[in-house]
Amino acid sequence: IYDDETGIGEKSIETTLGNSASAVSVPTVGAVKTGLDGKQDTITGTAGYVMTGTGNAGEVGERAIYSANTNYSDSLVTAEIVNTGVINAVNSSLIRVNEQGAPSDSGTLWEINTSLFALSTQPLPTGYTRLEYIESTGAQYIDTGIKGNMGVKADLDSSVSSATGVNYFLAARKVAGQATRFYACTVSGVFDLALGEDSLGTEAVIQNRRYNFVMDTTVSPATLVIDGETTITNGRSYNTELNMYLFAANIAGVASFGGATPIRIYYAKIWEGNTLVRDFVPAKNSSNVVGMYDTVSGQFFTNQGTGEFTAGPPVGN
Repeated sequence: IYDDETGIGEKSIETTLGNSASAVSVPTVGAVKTGLDGKQDTITGTAGYVMTGTGNAGEVGERAIYSANTNYSDSLVTAEIVNTGVINAVNSSLIRVNEQGAPSDSGTLWEINTSLFALSTQPLPTGYTRLEYIESTGAQYIDTGIKGNMGVKADLDSSVSSATGVNYFLAARKVAGQATRFYACTVSGVFDLALGEDSLGTEAVIQNRRYNFVMDTTVSPATLVIDGETTITNGRSYNTELNMYLFAANIAGVASFGGATPIRIYYAKIWEGNTLVRDFVPAKNSSNVVGMYDTVSGQFFTNQGTGEFTAGPPVGN
Protein backbone atom coordinates (compact mmCIF):
# COMPACT_ATOMS: atom_id res chain seq x y z
CA ILE A 1 0.00 0.00 0.00
CA TYR A 2 1.51 3.37 -0.98
CA ASP A 3 1.21 6.29 1.42
CA ASP A 4 2.15 9.69 -0.04
CA GLU A 5 3.08 11.02 3.42
CA THR A 6 5.43 8.27 4.60
CA GLY A 7 6.58 7.13 1.19
CA ILE A 8 6.06 3.50 2.10
CA GLY A 9 5.50 1.49 -1.06
CA GLU A 10 3.66 -1.69 -1.95
CA LYS A 11 3.63 -4.39 0.72
CA SER A 12 1.96 -7.75 1.15
CA ILE A 13 -0.39 -9.03 3.81
CA GLU A 14 0.34 -12.35 5.47
CA THR A 15 -2.79 -14.27 6.49
CA THR A 16 -4.19 -17.75 6.85
CA LEU A 17 -7.00 -18.66 4.46
CA GLY A 18 -9.51 -21.42 5.09
CA ASN A 19 -8.12 -24.48 6.82
CA SER A 20 -4.65 -24.09 5.35
CA ALA A 21 -1.86 -23.86 7.90
CA SER A 22 0.46 -22.08 5.50
CA ALA A 23 0.61 -18.33 5.16
CA VAL A 24 -0.55 -16.92 1.85
CA SER A 25 0.56 -13.59 0.43
CA VAL A 26 -2.32 -11.39 -0.76
CA PRO A 27 -1.05 -8.40 -2.77
CA THR A 28 -3.12 -5.25 -2.34
CA VAL A 29 -2.57 -2.45 -4.84
CA GLY A 30 -4.42 0.60 -6.11
CA ALA A 31 -5.83 1.78 -2.79
CA VAL A 32 -6.40 5.54 -2.47
CA LYS A 33 -6.01 7.45 0.78
CA THR A 34 -9.17 9.50 1.29
CA GLY A 35 -8.19 11.27 4.50
CA LEU A 36 -11.52 10.19 6.04
CA ASP A 37 -11.92 7.90 8.98
CA GLY A 38 -13.75 4.69 8.26
CA LYS A 39 -17.26 4.55 9.72
CA GLN A 40 -20.08 2.04 9.71
CA ASP A 41 -23.56 3.12 10.75
CA THR A 42 -26.00 0.66 12.24
CA ILE A 43 -29.52 1.27 10.95
CA THR A 44 -32.20 -0.17 13.17
CA GLY A 45 -35.69 -1.10 12.10
CA THR A 46 -38.66 -3.15 13.18
CA ALA A 47 -38.34 -6.81 12.27
CA GLY A 48 -40.74 -7.97 9.57
CA TYR A 49 -41.75 -4.49 8.43
CA VAL A 50 -41.08 -2.84 5.08
CA MET A 51 -38.74 0.14 5.43
CA THR A 52 -37.64 2.99 3.17
CA GLY A 53 -35.17 5.87 3.28
CA THR A 54 -35.99 8.96 5.29
CA GLY A 55 -35.59 11.29 2.34
CA ASN A 56 -33.82 13.91 4.44
CA ALA A 57 -30.51 15.20 3.01
CA GLY A 58 -27.49 14.03 4.98
CA GLU A 59 -29.54 11.71 7.16
CA VAL A 60 -28.69 8.05 7.34
CA GLY A 61 -31.65 6.01 8.47
CA GLU A 62 -34.88 4.37 7.50
CA ARG A 63 -38.51 5.10 7.99
CA ALA A 64 -41.44 2.69 7.95
CA ILE A 65 -44.02 2.71 5.16
CA TYR A 66 -47.50 3.31 6.57
CA SER A 67 -50.98 2.39 5.44
CA ALA A 68 -54.50 3.06 6.65
CA ASN A 69 -56.18 0.47 8.83
CA THR A 70 -59.90 0.14 9.55
CA ASN A 71 -59.83 3.24 11.73
CA TYR A 72 -57.83 5.29 9.21
CA SER A 73 -54.86 5.67 11.58
CA ASP A 74 -51.28 4.94 10.56
CA SER A 75 -50.14 1.36 10.84
CA LEU A 76 -46.93 -0.32 9.73
CA VAL A 77 -46.95 -2.39 6.57
CA THR A 78 -45.43 -5.82 7.06
CA ALA A 79 -43.50 -7.68 4.41
CA GLU A 80 -46.22 -10.35 4.57
CA ILE A 81 -48.92 -7.83 3.61
CA VAL A 82 -46.84 -6.57 0.67
CA ASN A 83 -46.16 -10.12 -0.47
CA THR A 84 -49.86 -11.02 -0.28
CA GLY A 85 -50.75 -7.88 -2.23
CA VAL A 86 -48.32 -8.79 -5.02
CA ILE A 87 -49.67 -12.35 -5.20
CA ASN A 88 -53.27 -11.11 -5.33
CA ALA A 89 -52.38 -8.61 -8.05
CA VAL A 90 -50.75 -11.33 -10.16
CA ASN A 91 -53.62 -13.77 -9.61
CA SER A 92 -56.14 -11.07 -10.58
CA SER A 93 -54.22 -9.90 -13.65
CA LEU A 94 -53.21 -13.28 -15.11
CA ILE A 95 -55.20 -16.34 -16.05
CA ARG A 96 -53.85 -19.85 -16.71
CA VAL A 97 -54.39 -21.08 -20.28
CA ASN A 98 -53.51 -24.13 -22.36
CA GLU A 99 -51.36 -24.11 -25.50
CA GLN A 100 -54.38 -23.05 -27.57
CA GLY A 101 -54.95 -20.00 -25.33
CA ALA A 102 -58.15 -21.33 -23.75
CA PRO A 103 -58.58 -20.90 -19.95
CA SER A 104 -57.54 -24.08 -18.16
CA ASP A 105 -56.80 -24.86 -14.50
CA SER A 106 -54.14 -27.33 -15.67
CA GLY A 107 -52.67 -25.04 -18.32
CA THR A 108 -48.93 -24.39 -18.35
CA LEU A 109 -49.09 -20.88 -19.83
CA TRP A 110 -50.25 -17.55 -18.38
CA GLU A 111 -52.12 -14.80 -20.17
CA ILE A 112 -52.86 -11.22 -19.14
CA ASN A 113 -56.52 -10.93 -18.18
CA THR A 114 -57.21 -7.70 -20.03
CA SER A 115 -60.90 -7.67 -19.07
CA LEU A 116 -60.20 -7.08 -15.37
CA PHE A 117 -60.11 -3.61 -13.81
CA ALA A 118 -60.96 -1.83 -17.05
CA LEU A 119 -63.98 -0.02 -18.38
CA SER A 120 -65.62 -1.52 -21.41
CA THR A 121 -64.24 0.03 -24.57
CA GLN A 122 -66.85 -1.47 -26.88
CA PRO A 123 -69.03 1.15 -28.58
CA LEU A 124 -72.71 1.18 -27.71
CA PRO A 125 -75.30 0.72 -30.47
CA THR A 126 -76.87 3.71 -32.18
CA GLY A 127 -79.44 5.37 -29.95
CA TYR A 128 -77.58 4.71 -26.69
CA THR A 129 -75.51 7.27 -24.79
CA ARG A 130 -72.77 6.12 -22.43
CA LEU A 131 -72.97 7.72 -18.96
CA GLU A 132 -70.34 8.17 -16.27
CA TYR A 133 -72.63 6.43 -13.77
CA ILE A 134 -76.24 5.80 -12.84
CA GLU A 135 -77.53 6.46 -9.34
CA SER A 136 -80.36 4.87 -7.39
CA THR A 137 -82.55 6.86 -5.03
CA GLY A 138 -83.11 3.77 -2.89
CA ALA A 139 -86.03 2.24 -4.78
CA GLN A 140 -84.48 1.12 -8.10
CA TYR A 141 -82.62 -2.08 -8.93
CA ILE A 142 -81.43 -4.19 -11.84
CA ASP A 143 -81.85 -7.95 -12.09
CA THR A 144 -78.49 -9.18 -13.43
CA GLY A 145 -79.86 -12.58 -14.46
CA ILE A 146 -76.78 -14.19 -12.85
CA LYS A 147 -77.27 -16.44 -9.85
CA GLY A 148 -75.50 -15.78 -6.56
CA ASN A 149 -73.55 -19.01 -6.53
CA MET A 150 -69.96 -19.99 -5.82
CA GLY A 151 -67.79 -19.65 -8.91
CA VAL A 152 -68.90 -16.06 -9.56
CA LYS A 153 -66.54 -13.11 -9.82
CA ALA A 154 -67.63 -9.46 -9.92
CA ASP A 155 -65.75 -6.21 -10.50
CA LEU A 156 -67.62 -2.97 -9.68
CA ASP A 157 -66.78 0.72 -9.43
CA SER A 158 -69.22 2.43 -7.09
CA SER A 159 -69.82 5.05 -4.43
CA VAL A 160 -72.30 5.59 -1.62
CA SER A 161 -73.59 8.88 -0.22
CA SER A 162 -73.93 7.64 3.36
CA ALA A 163 -71.91 5.23 5.47
CA THR A 164 -74.83 4.40 7.77
CA GLY A 165 -77.15 1.42 7.55
CA VAL A 166 -76.90 -1.36 4.96
CA ASN A 167 -76.16 -0.55 1.31
CA TYR A 168 -76.47 -3.43 -1.17
CA PHE A 169 -74.35 -3.35 -4.33
CA LEU A 170 -74.70 -6.92 -5.61
CA ALA A 171 -76.73 -9.34 -3.52
CA ALA A 172 -79.00 -12.37 -3.29
CA ARG A 173 -80.46 -14.28 -0.32
CA LYS A 174 -82.57 -17.42 -0.59
CA VAL A 175 -84.71 -16.61 2.46
CA ALA A 176 -84.53 -14.04 5.23
CA GLY A 177 -81.84 -15.09 7.67
CA GLN A 178 -78.08 -15.02 8.21
CA ALA A 179 -77.33 -18.47 6.78
CA THR A 180 -78.46 -17.84 3.22
CA ARG A 181 -76.60 -14.71 2.19
CA PHE A 182 -74.52 -14.17 -0.93
CA TYR A 183 -73.70 -10.51 -1.30
CA ALA A 184 -71.32 -7.59 -1.26
CA CYS A 185 -72.52 -4.51 0.61
CA THR A 186 -71.63 -1.96 3.25
CA VAL A 187 -72.86 -2.39 6.80
CA SER A 188 -72.64 0.80 8.87
CA GLY A 189 -69.81 2.06 6.71
CA VAL A 190 -67.78 -1.18 6.63
CA PHE A 191 -67.47 -3.02 3.34
CA ASP A 192 -68.69 -6.59 3.71
CA LEU A 193 -68.48 -9.90 1.86
CA ALA A 194 -71.18 -12.26 3.13
CA LEU A 195 -71.40 -15.89 2.05
CA GLY A 196 -73.69 -18.21 3.96
CA GLU A 197 -73.30 -17.65 7.68
CA ASP A 198 -69.93 -15.94 7.47
CA SER A 199 -69.57 -12.19 7.16
CA LEU A 200 -66.28 -10.30 7.09
CA GLY A 201 -65.88 -6.52 7.11
CA THR A 202 -62.92 -4.52 5.89
CA GLU A 203 -61.94 -0.86 5.73
CA ALA A 204 -64.55 1.80 6.49
CA VAL A 205 -66.10 3.41 3.43
CA ILE A 206 -65.51 7.12 2.86
CA GLN A 207 -68.77 8.80 1.93
CA ASN A 208 -69.13 10.16 -1.59
CA ARG A 209 -65.86 8.57 -2.69
CA ARG A 210 -65.61 6.39 -5.77
CA TYR A 211 -63.98 3.04 -5.08
CA ASN A 212 -63.51 -0.32 -6.77
CA PHE A 213 -64.20 -3.73 -5.32
CA VAL A 214 -63.61 -7.18 -6.74
CA MET A 215 -65.52 -10.09 -5.20
CA ASP A 216 -64.09 -13.45 -6.26
CA THR A 217 -65.70 -16.77 -5.30
CA THR A 218 -63.83 -18.70 -7.99
CA VAL A 219 -61.01 -19.11 -5.47
CA SER A 220 -61.12 -20.78 -2.06
CA PRO A 221 -61.43 -19.04 0.29
CA ALA A 222 -63.39 -16.34 -1.51
CA THR A 223 -61.84 -12.85 -1.52
CA LEU A 224 -62.93 -9.24 -1.59
CA VAL A 225 -60.39 -6.64 -2.70
CA ILE A 226 -61.04 -2.92 -2.17
CA ASP A 227 -59.22 -0.47 -4.47
CA GLY A 228 -56.66 -3.16 -5.27
CA GLU A 229 -55.22 -2.97 -1.76
CA THR A 230 -57.31 -4.43 1.05
CA THR A 231 -58.15 -8.11 0.87
CA ILE A 232 -60.40 -10.09 3.16
CA THR A 233 -61.25 -13.76 2.85
CA ASN A 234 -64.35 -15.81 3.53
CA GLY A 235 -64.16 -19.59 3.76
CA ARG A 236 -67.91 -20.25 3.56
CA SER A 237 -69.47 -21.82 0.43
CA TYR A 238 -73.09 -21.13 -0.41
CA ASN A 239 -75.39 -21.11 -3.43
CA THR A 240 -78.62 -19.11 -3.33
CA GLU A 241 -79.94 -20.23 -6.75
CA LEU A 242 -81.36 -16.69 -7.02
CA ASN A 243 -80.41 -13.93 -9.43
CA MET A 244 -78.20 -11.22 -7.93
CA TYR A 245 -79.57 -7.68 -8.00
CA LEU A 246 -77.55 -4.51 -8.53
CA PHE A 247 -78.45 -1.67 -6.10
CA ALA A 248 -80.52 -4.07 -3.94
CA ALA A 249 -80.62 -7.53 -2.39
CA ASN A 250 -82.80 -10.21 -3.94
CA ILE A 251 -84.37 -11.84 -0.87
CA ALA A 252 -86.55 -14.74 -1.98
CA GLY A 253 -87.51 -12.81 -5.11
CA VAL A 254 -88.26 -9.51 -3.36
CA ALA A 255 -85.93 -6.50 -3.64
CA SER A 256 -84.62 -5.21 -0.31
CA PHE A 257 -82.94 -1.80 -0.21
CA GLY A 258 -81.56 -1.83 3.33
CA GLY A 259 -81.11 1.76 4.42
CA ALA A 260 -82.32 3.01 1.00
CA THR A 261 -79.13 5.05 0.57
CA PRO A 262 -78.43 6.50 -2.91
CA ILE A 263 -75.75 4.40 -4.62
CA ARG A 264 -73.78 5.14 -7.79
CA ILE A 265 -72.37 2.44 -10.03
CA TYR A 266 -69.84 3.42 -12.69
CA TYR A 267 -69.51 -0.05 -14.23
CA ALA A 268 -70.11 -3.66 -13.27
CA LYS A 269 -68.55 -6.84 -14.66
CA ILE A 270 -69.56 -10.37 -13.73
CA TRP A 271 -67.82 -13.65 -14.57
CA GLU A 272 -68.97 -17.23 -14.20
CA GLY A 273 -65.65 -18.99 -13.76
CA ASN A 274 -63.35 -17.44 -16.36
CA THR A 275 -66.20 -16.46 -18.69
CA LEU A 276 -67.30 -12.83 -18.75
CA VAL A 277 -71.12 -12.98 -18.73
CA ARG A 278 -72.03 -9.35 -17.93
CA ASP A 279 -70.25 -6.14 -18.86
CA PHE A 280 -72.63 -3.44 -17.63
CA VAL A 281 -72.15 0.08 -18.99
CA PRO A 282 -74.26 2.94 -17.54
CA ALA A 283 -76.33 4.31 -20.41
CA LYS A 284 -79.58 5.85 -21.55
CA ASN A 285 -81.50 5.09 -24.72
CA SER A 286 -83.06 7.44 -27.26
CA SER A 287 -86.17 7.69 -25.04
CA ASN A 288 -83.95 8.86 -22.12
CA VAL A 289 -84.62 5.66 -20.17
CA VAL A 290 -81.65 5.13 -17.83
CA GLY A 291 -80.18 1.71 -17.16
CA MET A 292 -77.20 -0.59 -17.80
CA TYR A 293 -76.26 -1.74 -21.31
CA ASP A 294 -74.61 -5.18 -21.31
CA THR A 295 -72.03 -5.38 -24.09
CA VAL A 296 -71.83 -9.20 -23.73
CA SER A 297 -75.49 -10.05 -24.33
CA GLY A 298 -76.39 -6.86 -26.21
CA GLN A 299 -79.31 -6.24 -23.83
CA PHE A 300 -80.37 -3.02 -22.13
CA PHE A 301 -81.18 -3.72 -18.47
CA THR A 302 -83.62 -1.22 -16.97
CA ASN A 303 -85.05 -0.49 -13.55
CA GLN A 304 -87.22 -3.24 -12.05
CA GLY A 305 -88.23 -1.16 -9.03
CA THR A 306 -90.13 2.07 -8.69
CA GLY A 307 -89.15 5.57 -9.73
CA GLU A 308 -86.21 6.15 -12.04
CA PHE A 309 -82.44 5.98 -11.94
CA THR A 310 -80.60 9.31 -11.99
CA ALA A 311 -78.33 9.65 -15.03
CA GLY A 312 -74.75 10.76 -14.61
CA PRO A 313 -73.09 13.02 -17.19
CA PRO A 314 -72.60 11.61 -20.71
CA VAL A 315 -69.09 10.44 -21.55
CA GLY A 316 -69.48 9.71 -25.24
CA ASN A 317 -70.21 6.38 -26.86
